Amino acid sequence: MATTAEVPTSVIKGEKPLLGAPIMMLRNARSRQRLIRQMVSRDLRLKYHKSIFGWLWSLIEPLTLTITFWLMFEILSVSSEQYRPLNILVGIMIWTAFGRTISQGTRSLENNSGIIHKVAIPREIFIHSIVGVSLVTLFLNLLVVIPLMAWYGLQPGIHLLYLPLAIIMLTSLSMGISFFTSILQSRWRDFTHLVNLIVRIGFYLSPVFYTLEMMKGGRVPEQYIATYLWLNPMAVILTLAKCSFTGQELGFDYIQIAGSFAQIMFILFLGTIWFIRKERKAVKYL
Repeated sequence: MATTAEVPTSVIKGEKPLLGAPIMMLRNARSRQRLIRQMVSRDLRLKYHKSIFGWLWSLIEPLTLTITFWLMFEILSVSSEQYRPLNILVGIMIWTAFGRTISQGTRSLENNSGIIHKVAIPREIFIHSIVGVSLVTLFLNLLVVIPLMAWYGLQPGIHLLYLPLAIIMLTSLSMGISFFTSILQSRWRDFTHLVNLIVRIGFYLSPVFYTLEMMKGGRVPEQYIATYLWLNPMAVILTLAKCSFTGQELGFDYIQIAGSFAQIMFILFLGTIWFIRKERKAVKYL
C-alpha cells in the first residue's frame, strides 16, 4: 500500500487541478499499476471463492436472459432476424458490464472507507480496479460468442475492429459516470438506489435485446433516430459490439461514431475534474 510520502503533492496540499485532472489520474494509475492488478486479482478470486463452477456462474444470467428474450420475440414478434440470439447475447453482456461497473463504482468510496481513512492512496484506483474486473469478466464471457459465430458460419472480418472501439467507449463512459456517482453516494447513501433504477430503465430503452434496425421499423420515426443516439451513447456502443460479430450494417455513419466518442470522452474529462475537486470533501462523509 502507498504511504503518505508516495501520494502526489497535489493531493496532500489540497490543490484542485482542473485541466490537469486527467493527467494526474493517469500518473496515479501508472505509478500504481501493480497495486491495481493486485486489487483486480483479489476481487476476481473473492468473486469465485469456493465456487464449483467459478467463472461459469457469470454466464448464467446473460444466457438465461438471452433464451428468455429470444423465446419472447419468437412468440410475440412477426418479424424474423437472422442473428437474433447472437445479438441478444452480446447486447446483454455489454450492458451487464456497463451496469455492474456503474453500480459498484457508485459504492466504491463507501465500500472502501476503512482503507481510505487508514492509508493515503489515490481514491480513484478503487474505480480503476472495478473497471478492470468488469473488463476481465467481459472478455471471458465474450468467448462464448465464438461457438455461435461458428454455428452461423460467420467469419471474422474488418468489422471486428468495432469491438475494441466499443469496449474503449464502454470503459470510458462507465468510468466517467462512476466518478460523478461515487462522490454523490458518499453524501447521500440512497443515491445508489437511483443509479440502479436508471440503469434498469436504460436496459429497456437501449438496443440490448433488440437492434437499432428494429427501432427504425416503424417504432421510432426516422428523424428522431439521430437525436436518440446523441441522448443515449450506449445505443452506439451496443450496435458497434453487435455488428463487430455479425458484420451487419451499423445503421449510422462514422460521423455519429466520432460524435459519440467525443461525447463520452467529454463525460470522462468532466468526471475526472469533478472527482479530483470533490474527493476530499466526500471522504469526510464516509
